[in-house]
Amino acid sequence: MLTAEARVETERAGRYLDQLCRHAQQMGRHPRCRQDPHDGADAHRPPAVHDVEWSDTDATVRLSLGRWTLWATQDALVMRIEADTEEDL
Repeated sequence: MLTAEARVETERAGRYLDQLCRHAQQMGRHPRCRQDPHDGADAHRPPAVHDVEWSDTDATVRLSLGRWTLWATQDALVMRIEADTEEDL
C-alpha cells in the first residue's frame, strides 16, 4: 500500500476536518460523483466516495481508489491517503 501525507498548520483544524468530511459525504450522494473513474467515462472525475466516518478529531473516508484519513490537532490538520497503485495515489 502506498501512502502520502500532508500537514496543514492551522488553528481551525477541527472545523476544516468537519467541512471536508461533510463535503465528501455529499459527493458520495451525488450521482455524477458516484461513478468509478476506472470506468473510462472521465479521467478527471474524482474517485467515488463509499463511506465517511468522523468525530471532532479524526476521520476516515473510504474511496473507490483507497482510503483518506484525517486528524485534527490543536495546531494542524494532518491528512493521509493510501492507495494500491501510484496512479491511484
